[in-house]
Amino acid sequence: MRSGPQITQPLYSQPSAGFAQEASGFNLGQRVVHPKFGEGVVLNAEGQGRSARVQVNFETEGSKWLVVAYANLSPL
Repeated sequence: MRSGPQITQPLYSQPSAGFAQEASGFNLGQRVVHPKFGEGVVLNAEGQGRSARVQVNFETEGSKWLVVAYANLSPL
């Protein structure tokens, strides 16, 4: 019986020390918390200003795209 798939590589790589902050206000790989979805890691970001959105992989809810202006995300 299989116990499930095993992850052999991380979903993202740690940003280097000189990595610029995304236009969304969050860095790729940054840990964040959402009031409903809990803690997660920023996987992707696109857009800027009020249309900026981020893809966050939440520990219990999986991956979700959120509009930064409405998401109420806080850095950890």
